[in-house]
Amino acid sequence: MGETQNLTPGSGSNPEDVARLTRALEHLPLPEAVSRFSAGETIPGLSSWILERQLGGGGFGEVWLARHEWKDKRRAVKFCTHPAARNRLVTHEKAVIVQVMKHGKHPSIVPLLECNLEGETPWLMYEYVPGGTLAESMEDWRLLPVPRRIERVVKTLHAISSALAQLHKLDPPIVHRDLKPGNVLMAGDTPRITDFGIGGAVVDTAVADALASAEHAHIPTSLRGRGTAQYAPPEQLFGSKPHPRDDVYSLGIMAYQMLVCDVETAPGTDVADELGKLGVPKDLIALIVSSISFNPDRRPEDARVWESELLKLLEKKPTPSEPDVQLTLPIIADPRIQAEADFQRGRDYEIGRGVPQDFVKAREWYEKAAAQGNVNAQNNLGVLYARGEGVEQDYAKAREWYEKAAEQGHAPAQFNLGGLYAAGQGVPQDYVKAREWYEKAAEQNHASAQSNLGRLYKYGRGVEKNLDTALAWFRKAAANGNTRATKSVERLEKRKLR
Repeated sequence: MGETQNLTPGSGSNPEDVARLTRALEHLPLPEAVSRFSAGETIPGLSSWILERQLGGGGFGEVWLARHEWKDKRRAVKFCTHPAARNRLVTHEKAVIVQVMKHGKHPSIVPLLECNLEGETPWLMYEYVPGGTLAESMEDWRLLPVPRRIERVVKTLHAISSALAQLHKLDPPIVHRDLKPGNVLMAGDTPRITDFGIGGAVVDTAVADALASAEHAHIPTSLRGRGTAQYAPPEQLFGSKPHPRDDVYSLGIMAYQMLVCDVETAPGTDVADELGKLGVPKDLIALIVSSISFNPDRRPEDARVWESELLKLLEKKPTPSEPDVQLTLPIIADPRIQAEADFQRGRDYEIGRGVPQDFVKAREWYEKAAAQGNVNAQNNLGVLYARGEGVEQDYAKAREWYEKAAEQGHAPAQFNLGGLYAAGQGVPQDYVKAREWYEKAAEQNHASAQSNLGRLYKYGRGVEKNLDTALAWFRKAAANGNTRATKSVERLEKRKLR
């Protein structure tokens, strides 16, 4: 197996050391992500592909949806902008990326189709998967009866472990090293792992920076927050070399979260008892417990063990076909249940979850739910009108739907409504009203609303300029995980020291 460092008793590290480092990483604010690209630009070195819209971003880089200039094709392109991660990617991960492109053909792996590791900003091009992530699917699984939820989890874990096993069995094995629900996309009911080949660049760079500096502010974003640190095995936090047991540990954490349908939690010392009360099969509980062992030698050797054990569970009892839960929920018991079912059906069509993506059908289901007072549907209708998805773009209509939800205390709608007033979209530009709606959302700890309030006070828009108040809002936003607020905090604090 790969080398592990400082993990044996008396060698300088112990569970308390790991816990302290993990807690530090979890509570660090994220730096402000400044986009280097704009819609309409072409991919460097590939002028036939045009950037359409940004899909995400973070410490490692930016992810964009790109379309071919004359072919009806879409791709997801990940740009590596973090200097240290860029160096790691180019110098250490190039061979791994080549291997992933060669051997990563599996239904549950998002294929890496093209790459360019030269130039100022290396990039990787993946097949575009329009559905949501495993984390979002877990939220929906809460509506399932527990036995059916367990069946769904076992199926999904088997598909994921099968994909991992294909790359773990290579010589040398390919290890993901950043496996988490956010890196598993859902194409209907099929999980598809993305970011193979760059996990080492992301995580190793973060750990190296963390251990090299006593200043927490210098720890890169790729290991900050619950998003990555909680899925990394203890030895990985202390700089061990990649080993398939890294992914096995991540699988164990993810399996527990999937069964309890909570991405914000992690298994504790009573995990076996907790899952037993839930009705989870004993063999699966034992697999999870061994996989999250502090000592890597006690974990399964690689994902092939998971694949084999889960296949046995699937073969023990034929899995019944799963009806559309959203459509079979009881209608007569409580109108709110039917409204939530209609909303979930709309969400299925919006993100292509189990059905072809169809914004028109999404709108139709959202309208049914919204008519019954479902605030999530009302807000999402506003989003569709604001983006022009499934309808003609109409900011005035977006405002109407946002208002319906916002007046019922729905924080995302209040934030979206504030954004319309700040931008003057569908309404006359009015920073005072923008501030009022942002404040309502901020009172419910909506981090982006808190950050935007900070900007209003910083620049004196809709309110008297007040840097102290701006700083207070930025701090609240940063504490709630907003990635744009941290730099503003640093800049204002520096300004106050001058």
